[in-house]
Amino acid sequence: MFAAISDLAGGEALQHGKLEASAPCRITLLFRADLREDMRLAGSGQVYEIVSLRDPDGKNAYLEIIARAV
Repeated sequence: MFAAISDLAGGEALQHGKLEASAPCRITLLFRADLREDMRLAGSGQVYEIVSLRDPDGKNAYLEIIARAV
């Protein structure tokens, strides 16, 4: 599966009782009906937790996923 990954503005978030850096990214890939927000993606030696996903043009051509590295 090929995807375009671009970084979004970073920040900090409270995770497991500790303040940790969070660097969300946008992943764009060909549409897949089998992806859900409770899943993870892996590629290029990194694992991403899906935060949200949407079909930006409503045509089932591409998926735009907001994710964060875990």
